[in-house]
Order: sequence, then structure tokens, then C-alpha cells
Amino acid sequence: IIEKYNLNETIKNHNDLVIGFCAGAINLSKISIITSDEDFEKPSSYIGIGRENICIEPHYNEENDDKRKKEIKDFCDKYNINIYAIPDKSIIYFENGKMESNDKIYEFK
Repeated sequence: IIEKYNLNETIKNHNDLVIGFCAGAINLSKISIITSDEDFEKPSSYIGIGRENICIEPHYNEENDDKRKKEIKDFCDKYNINIYAIPDKSIIYFENGKMESNDKIYEFK
């Protein structure tokens, strides 16, 4: 949808409000990652919109398997970026340039 309607620059440069859930959230990152799970056989990455200088792993829980944690850490090393793993009931948001959250967020470095 973003590419179809040529929204990349609009989203990147619009400072009022942007909402993303799941794939919508990871696409706001400069580098978007996908770890392997029941939906994806192997990990992959691609260039996102770059609205925020962060990388997001959605649908994360502390009990995730070691394979997925290793994949996240491998992406951190590969792209030299911190990755914020977000459980389904948590959110992150930016207010006045500062990242805030409503609940637990796991940061991988």
C-alpha cells in the first residue's frame, strides 16, 4: 500500500502522527527484519521507510526460542543497530524526539 500510493516521503516527513502495527511498525525502521517463526521459514531483512532510526521485532515474548533470539542478535551485529522486541500488549511511541513505552520492551544490542 505504501509503495502503491507513493507514501514513503509523506510518512518519512510528516511529524504529526504515524501508527504502525506488526509489518506497519517494522516498515518505519531504516532496516526491517523478519525472524523465523510459524509464518516465515528463515530470517530476512529489507530496507524500510526510515522514519525512525530504530529496528523493531513485533510479536515478541520472553519465552521465544533461542533460535529467534540468536537471529535478532545476528541482525544487530550485521547492521550495527539496536533492535527493540515488542510484546503484543506493549507499544513504543516518540514524544518530542524521545522514545517512550507503555510496558516492557526488550532491547537487543
